[in-house]
Amino acid sequence: PPRVVHVLPARVMWQRTGLWDKVTAAAKGIPGAVPMKSEMRVVLPNGGIYQCGGMDKPDNWLGGYADELIEDEADDVIASGLDMVAVPMLLAYQGTRIKIGTPKGKGRLAKAYNAAPSHARFLLPWQATGVYTAEEVASMRQSPSNPDGLDEEEFAQEMECSFTSPNAGSYY
Repeated sequence: PPRVVHVLPARVMWQRTGLWDKVTAAAKGIPGAVPMKSEMRVVLPNGGIYQCGGMDKPDNWLGGYADELIEDEADDVIASGLDMVAVPMLLAYQGTRIKIGTPKGKGRLAKAYNAAPSHARFLLPWQATGVYTAEEVASMRQSPSNPDGLDEEEFAQEMECSFTSPNAGSYY
């Protein structure tokens, strides 16, 4: 049965962001799926596993395997730890490695995007997702009435998937 491993930079992010709640809610819609909160995984009716976790302790993944590894917020994951465990996890079953996240300048996500064939890479700016209305997006932008909103560079990075916007808060 397939085994999908979905990692964030830190395990605690699953609870803090509410993503684990979304995984559990989705599992309730699958008859026979069993969410296991303590292990942060869902056992599917066909025996497949959807495993969630963090890369803050990469040694926890040593010896595991995956048919698919989703590297979420790829530029924020510690690269050495991820490569140390991701490659062996995928080799045994010729698995697939998927990198997703918010662009952070010309980091690992940009390199992976540029190296991927055109049929296997996707950019989803806010206009393409249908998640936000134009009014909601306007309220996110910085303005005289919303000085704490996103400035132009932050907006380009977060909402328009720009690899050329500087990574806010970074210095070199």
